[in-house]
Amino acid sequence: MPELARFYGITVVMFYDDHPPPHFHVNYAESFAKIDIESGKVLEGSLPRTALRLIEEWRKLRKQDRRIGLMIPRVLEAKHAGDYRIWLKFHDGLQGEIDLSDVLWGEVFEPLKDVSEFRKFRVDPLWKTLVWENGADLAPESLYERVKRAKLSAAE
Repeated sequence: MPELARFYGITVVMFYDDHPPPHFHVNYAESFAKIDIESGKVLEGSLPRTALRLIEEWRKLRKQDRRIGLMIPRVLEAKHAGDYRIWLKFHDGLQGEIDLSDVLWGEVFEPLKDVSEFRKFRVDPLWKTLVWENGADLAPESLYERVKRAKLSAAE
């Protein structure tokens, strides 16, 4: 699940294709709540008053700069393009090819250095990002930025 923020022990996450109305999930200590993005109303659960005030300030700031929901890229399509390259298409129409060879380090990514394993990625229907059978995944924001950079470099 994409984590949107973490501050003062509060964790804010959002699920894709979750039920309406648009909302985010908040965990704080033993408390949990679903908060409506537009109104800030608690849809389910409860939070201590202090945590709720902090979340409301965070929501207002993010709503102003349109980061909640609208700014989390969603991968719609992905195709293997050879070696460690993948062609991606995002929800807003951005598409392009990127090389992921530089991210294949660490315990979970090490097995993907074998191209036959690397090419077994898929787009997770819930998280809308690349995932592999061994549990490896990449943040959609990172993939989106890579495609944008690749397109800018190609245009220069």
